[in-house]
Amino acid sequence: MILNIIILLFFIAIFAGTIAVYTWYVAIKASPNYHLKRRLGKLALIDDEKLPSDLTRELLGEMKPLDKLLLRSSLYRRFDRLIDTAGLKIDPKIVILFIIITGICFFILGISLNRGIGVTILFTLIAIGGIFLFLSFRKHAHLITFTEQLPDALDMIARSLRAGHATQSAIQLVGNEMSEPVSGLFKVTYEEQQLGLPMRDSLALMLERMPSVDLRLFVTAVNIHREVGGNLAETLERLANTIRDRLRIKRQVRVYSAQGRLSGYILVALPIVMAIMLYSIAPGYLEEFIKVDEGKYAVAIAVIAQVIGFIIIKRLINIKI
Repeated sequence: MILNIIILLFFIAIFAGTIAVYTWYVAIKASPNYHLKRRLGKLALIDDEKLPSDLTRELLGEMKPLDKLLLRSSLYRRFDRLIDTAGLKIDPKIVILFIIITGICFFILGISLNRGIGVTILFTLIAIGGIFLFLSFRKHAHLITFTEQLPDALDMIARSLRAGHATQSAIQLVGNEMSEPVSGLFKVTYEEQQLGLPMRDSLALMLERMPSVDLRLFVTAVNIHREVGGNLAETLERLANTIRDRLRIKRQVRVYSAQGRLSGYILVALPIVMAIMLYSIAPGYLEEFIKVDEGKYAVAIAVIAQVIGFIIIKRLINIKI
């Protein structure tokens, strides 16, 4: 009992230390240009032809050797893009360190429960998977918030163009006047253009940071306008109205499909909750059940059936508009 308390206190101390280190790191990297230089440094390392040569040399000179090594890995770049699209202004190295510490802590905590190495590994994988699940949910919520703000941003750009401003100035106006996440995305795009990155490339990087279909339409409209001309303000106003109508219909569909979504969540959560309750009340019951081959087959079939059923319900209620 005393050993478990000591391990639990150690677990809490590690998490508190991680939060303290992260707070210190954020305070050091609080410079307004830090995140912009980090993005441009990544671009200079991967595709240096898009930036002026003097800017490329400056960015690569300021980049740390560890960052250069990690950015050459496609897996690290995908992880960096996941954090970026989730709207988290965190260095990926800090997130990786947090994942490693979380895995170690939950592994030690699993060993303290004395349930076997299989349960310990499963406990650790669930903890690490929870972090990635949080990033996925954060990315989805970030995208929804951005989509809801985009029509107002397009109207602001259209009004700015009608007033005689250039497209670059209109993008700057959105970055200065609107709230996150739209303001941050457009502000970074404007600053990239100020540092010498062509508008087409800066808009392409915007799409990488925010993989939105509606934003892709905006980028396509701007690129076509720069090549062949036309009334960009009117095009953006029509696009803003189309996005608003689509969002309104999508909300109505979510209301109509709420019962189906709730049924799917209950069907997925009910077996897990029942298994946890049975394991808490009578630990030997489930252990005896999975010792025999018939019980293992039944559990495997039940899990597969649950996953298939959830996928079917998800596809039925996921109406794309």
